[in-house]
Amino acid sequence: MLRRKGRENAIVAGRGCGEKAIGRAVRAGRSADSARLVQDASRRQAYPKARKGGCRRNRVAREANVNIKQINENQKGHDHDELFKITLTSRRACDRFNRGPDERSIRMTRHFSCCIGSRLLRWVLLSPLALNFYAIEPSEAGSFHTNSPMTAGRSAHSSTLLPDGKVLVAGGRWRTGITSSAELYDLSTGKWTPTSKMGFARHVHGAALLSNGKVLIVGGFGTNDTVTASAELYDPIAAGWAETGAMTTARRGCSVTLLQNGQVLVAGGLHSNCLEALSSSELYDPGTGRWTRTGTLNIARYNHTASLLPDGKVLTAAGFCDANNGVTSTAELYDPIAGKWARTGVLITARSLHTSTVLLNGTVLVAGGEDKSGTLATAELYDPASGKWKAAASLNLERDQHTATLLSDGRVLVVGGLGQGGYVAAADLYDPLASTWAIAGALSAKRYSHCATLLPNGKVLVTGGVGDVDGNGDLPTELYDPQSK
Repeated sequence: MLRRKGRENAIVAGRGCGEKAIGRAVRAGRSADSARLVQDASRRQAYPKARKGGCRRNRVAREANVNIKQINENQKGHDHDELFKITLTSRRACDRFNRGPDERSIRMTRHFSCCIGSRLLRWVLLSPLALNFYAIEPSEAGSFHTNSPMTAGRSAHSSTLLPDGKVLVAGGRWRTGITSSAELYDLSTGKWTPTSKMGFARHVHGAALLSNGKVLIVGGFGTNDTVTASAELYDPIAAGWAETGAMTTARRGCSVTLLQNGQVLVAGGLHSNCLEALSSSELYDPGTGRWTRTGTLNIARYNHTASLLPDGKVLTAAGFCDANNGVTSTAELYDPIAGKWARTGVLITARSLHTSTVLLNGTVLVAGGEDKSGTLATAELYDPASGKWKAAASLNLERDQHTATLLSDGRVLVVGGLGQGGYVAAADLYDPLASTWAIAGALSAKRYSHCATLLPNGKVLVTGGVGDVDGNGDLPTELYDPQSK
């Protein structure tokens, strides 16, 4: 009872001091984004103090605002990036605890999974489950450990974290060809269990977790390597699949993005095996189960990236743009209100098969990939405020077809891929505070075309892929633990 009361006090105190903090930040003349960062920092500090039991609300609020006072004293000298660093430092300084998700955590997870965009971020930060996300000690580089194997090996599949903390893995290519099988990873047991099969076997498809908790699977290669327009929904409660409306255009290698209004944006891709790049994009409405055409990309592209920005727009960057594997350095912004695409700053380096990650300060990190000269190690940052790109520190090892995962403490973990020397096992860790990359251990099995999913306990689940253990994609699953050595 005492610990529960302490957590309840934490929520009340965190909200109170958070509202005070954002008010101070706005009155001091900072932007709304900066104000939200300050608000999040004060909330983060309030929780560990209140959960020690019995702390009074006003006392917690005063202690939680220490960092706000420090910022206010020097507010004229801080820019957006500095405020971001202070916020990250505040989060990293919070007391650590390792309480697993209880029923209240699951209820709040379902609540914030129905919220989207900036509202989703704020509810995530207030969830007890999310407190485990920010309990990572950033000084550790972490290490990989072999985990229990999936029931079936696969590559070019999808991996989606469900609201209840389980991970849904679906489709992919296996020894017998393209598969329709799907399975669930249970964090509490560390085991995999099969679930019902998809209605359509596919790989190189897209997946998105909808605000209603269901998972949308779209497009990809079907049987006989034909590109499909079909789509289906996985219902975690019913543990089954149901067909939904088909896209207006069959496509693979496209981007799939959940918008803040709950709709799903699919853009670009390939229409067939003849490498015909698409410039069309379309929207899926979960309420009707139907697709409608929306704005056209200025540059047709596939194997590009798409990132949902804090303001609700979608940044599409680089990719292949023609049948000759020509690579583009162009980037575009999709405005969901206007339903149109507009050009934005051009990348420093043209690339495809890269990754893009939205950092906690709203900037976008693009890393690796390939161009006509070969595999890349370069990285760059996109600033939504200026619409421009700037060079970032390069990866320790060049790679494409890798994964990039935003960790709970704001760092970015890059895993696997294909390099100049073949399959890659090494992992790189980007620290936005230091703007540097560090070696973060290595996989037990080299791989590319795999998936990496951040779990509620802060670990990263790596599944499937193609590697030198088994060319058919039957690779062991592995867990990256940021706290282990």
